[in-house]
Amino acid sequence: MRFTVIVPAHNEEQHLPACLSALRCAAEHHNAEVELVVVLNRCADATERITIAHSAHSARVARVARVARGARRSRRTGPAA
Repeated sequence: MRFTVIVPAHNEEQHLPACLSALRCAAEHHNAEVELVVVLNRCADATERITIAHSAHSARVARVARVARGARRSRRTGPAA
């Protein structure tokens, strides 16, 4: 099975590590090929650094997309990334 999970993120440094880890574990458990796309929405905390660190250690976190602002742009950017 192959699919993409889009994770919109705005200042999610407290929750993002657990979210990405849980998604990776679920994919491994189900032997699924999963691409995680994190859409960064004007993050002022460590969210981007956390995402980059996860992508460096896992091929499953394949892309990081940045948007200027807003949930609507985040939702539109994710599939395009």
